[in-house]
Amino acid sequence: MSFKTTAVIFLLATQSNIVSASPVSTGSHSGSGKLVKVPGGFLPIAKVHAIPPGGTIVHTADVTQLLDVDGSVLHSATRRANATFSKPILSHTAFAASKEPTEAIPGRNQKRSLLSASVSALWEAPSVYSFISRWTVPLLPQQGHQVLRYYTALVPPSADAIIQPVLQYGTTAAGGGQFWSISSWYLDYSSGTAYFTNATRLPSTQGTQYLSPFVINNDEFGGTPSLPHAWYFGFEYWQTQTGVNLYTTEDYRYVYVSLEVTNATNIVELPSEEPTILDNIVIGTTSEGGYASSIPWSIQNDEEDGVSILIASSSGAGGGGALDIRYTS
Repeated sequence: MSFKTTAVIFLLATQSNIVSASPVSTGSHSGSGKLVKVPGGFLPIAKVHAIPPGGTIVHTADVTQLLDVDGSVLHSATRRANATFSKPILSHTAFAASKEPTEAIPGRNQKRSLLSASVSALWEAPSVYSFISRWTVPLLPQQGHQVLRYYTALVPPSADAIIQPVLQYGTTAAGGGQFWSISSWYLDYSSGTAYFTNATRLPSTQGTQYLSPFVINNDEFGGTPSLPHAWYFGFEYWQTQTGVNLYTTEDYRYVYVSLEVTNATNIVELPSEEPTILDNIVIGTTSEGGYASSIPWSIQNDEEDGVSILIASSSGAGGGGALDIRYTS
């Protein structure tokens, strides 16, 4: 594992542990003292912004802006070095030290309370022109106050921002509830701001349900504003609800897959069937349609909480790549 990859894993791992929240309105600046739940920590509600349909995010070296569909500026945040999200008082280690014993369930590990758990897979690609995959949506877990967030993401080498199409169970600042929903997030750690599309509830189904997140590089098409890199991300078949245009100065070439669990009190509040599958992974690495033939994932498991992510297939072309998330040791 390279030093760069190790550093990015460390920086991303620090963006964890979150609290309860309610949805916020587009461009909201009211109630600035209230802290709400976002991926990566607490933020004042004034720094959490809903992306309107057709909206755009512009991320330069100095400022991050949210634009309405007509190009008008809804919000502007100055970026600064070493800015971080507010963190809960208790760290993951502190949570682990305070866990209560739970009733044993045959065949399932009961050593943890899962107040805070995460697993991830990371790859530093030479470049990324597309990252497409498919989640098999889990069955609904037992109801509680837990938040489960499955996401595929792209991160720049600085690790100071992240593109995240998210499959979610539970409630965050984007909305949601005790059902599966989807939303797209963009977090800028250097300005301490977060942007999201409102959570869209997935329809209930009796059969297997699939969900295809995507991040596409649109550099070759350019656009306005004129910045080096252009991106479009969201979920296939749900572009109207989740599609986001993003323009950035920095390239995004770290491919990142993760599950974050917060506020679960028992393993039954995780999906009952294993594994949760992310497959059909395809990572385009050239503008001419070249793909990664093999992905050397760097894996970070959560041994304390008994949650793991396994490489089922390291392929990056032809839809053959797959990762499995498991909830027992």
